[in-house]
Amino acid sequence: MSRVDRRRVELDVKLAAIEHELALWFGDTGRGLPLRKHRSQLGRVVETLRGLLGRVAEQVELIGPDSVDTAYEAQENLLEAYRVWEFFRSKFALRYQDGYRRPLAVADEYAWACYRPVLRAARSARPDLVGKEPPLVHLSGAFSPYAHLRGDRFTVEEPAGALNSDAFQRVVLSLPVPVVGMPWHQVRHLPDFPLLAHEAGHCVDHDFELADDIEDHLYLAVRDLPAARRADWDRWGSEAFADCFATLAAGPAYVSALADFLSAPGPPAEGPSAHPPPDVRLSLTLAALDVAGLTTHADALRRDLGPSSEDSPHALDAPSVAAALLGEPHPWLGGRALKEVVTFSARHQDDAVAAMTAVLDRRRPRPSDVRTLVAAARLAFDHAPREFTAVQDVVLQRAVDAIDDGTRAATDRRDGGPGDREAGAALFDLINEARGAAR
Repeated sequence: MSRVDRRRVELDVKLAAIEHELALWFGDTGRGLPLRKHRSQLGRVVETLRGLLGRVAEQVELIGPDSVDTAYEAQENLLEAYRVWEFFRSKFALRYQDGYRRPLAVADEYAWACYRPVLRAARSARPDLVGKEPPLVHLSGAFSPYAHLRGDRFTVEEPAGALNSDAFQRVVLSLPVPVVGMPWHQVRHLPDFPLLAHEAGHCVDHDFELADDIEDHLYLAVRDLPAARRADWDRWGSEAFADCFATLAAGPAYVSALADFLSAPGPPAEGPSAHPPPDVRLSLTLAALDVAGLTTHADALRRDLGPSSEDSPHALDAPSVAAALLGEPHPWLGGRALKEVVTFSARHQDDAVAAMTAVLDRRRPRPSDVRTLVAAARLAFDHAPREFTAVQDVVLQRAVDAIDDGTRAATDRRDGGPGDREAGAALFDLINEARGAAR
């Protein structure tokens, strides 16, 4: 056998190895198995990677005596497929660890509960919509939760010949599973989970292509303001939307969690920030509670938060901004306003208060809705932080017990399909274009 033939066989074996591994991981998504809730996510990642690997296999077939470069490029592309797979594999792997299994299950369920109403509205308006899968929560060293679609650089190894972080990010963001990072130190602190609703809002904005609607709605609210103030709100549009969305999805618990988070801000941003200042964010979320019909709870939070800068110029804009972002129709959601699609009602809040009382009395809370249970955790922590910390496992276990055995799925396709393989084949071109541009 010639050296060329041996090289082809070698790469065929390496291709078969990753195919075997993908099949093993997907095999753990059946009913009752550790990754059952991630069947649609894993299925679509696997099918997309298979489309990429199919193009690598075609490249291997072209290796001949005069095509040394082709063999090297095929190996580079195979390693890129492994890097993309490792990005997801490392996140799924934590679901096997006892210390992380339950809180990550609740975090995933919570992000899905925030995301799902918009998915349903979008699919009702556009039955042919395929879209992305539910967000996958993973643990990160970042200071706060973040969605990987806002320009954050990925932390990945960058060996010689591999895509750099920016190019790798473009590749991963083209995949059909949005990912949300949660700080490692929050994984055992349920009262911080409402912050995940903000990141679900970014996924909603991105996945359902609401950016133009958000820009139009924001314009309605700020068109008569001085130019400098309009420019600020234009820059803050995506973050303002995510804050308003999170308030609808999580209720007063989000405002409380946000207030605690903003009390210890990180280092100042270089240049103009994409986030409004803390007082403006709090004013905006309080105004969003008013829009959601939770004014009594908004007023209680205003008293608890004490003196603020709600009379600053931007803070005074907050009611009109919240009203526009939450009350104006979205054509891509069937002409419905966001406040009609996503709700955390007074009934949810009453149930959360009852659950809070039960937990602090060392009783099992009744609600099974994960958003209500997370809100109860926040309320209990606000009311009696030390006492709640000692019993938060009661809430965690109640939320875990309420998770059904089925999958979370954004599509009707059970295990991915030709569309994902075609997307994977397109990844091959994207990877090689990015590599070629870097050389």
